[in-house]
Amino acid sequence: GVAGGGLEGLLPLAVFSVHLDATSEEKRVKQLSGCLEIAKEAGTRCVLIAGDMNTPMGRGSAMRALVGDEGDATEEEIAAECAAALRLDPA
Repeated sequence: GVAGGGLEGLLPLAVFSVHLDATSEEKRVKQLSGCLEIAKEAGTRCVLIAGDMNTPMGRGSAMRALVGDEGDATEEEIAAECAAALRLDPA
């Protein structure tokens, strides 16, 4: 916020509106990583990312690992998310 204003105490915020790749988890991770790198270079730790992620971001997915901190996913969760990201039959 502006010095002396009502929002002065707030930390800087980076806001991103995204439409991530619909066909590749690798590309989505790279695109989202780019947003986080820009925020880091700008010197902010507060980031708001909104838009079409084109992924459910389930536990075990690369995207969830990139933005979340919920501990390690099980092998089954990772396998299921990899299959979903690659559009494979889960059977």
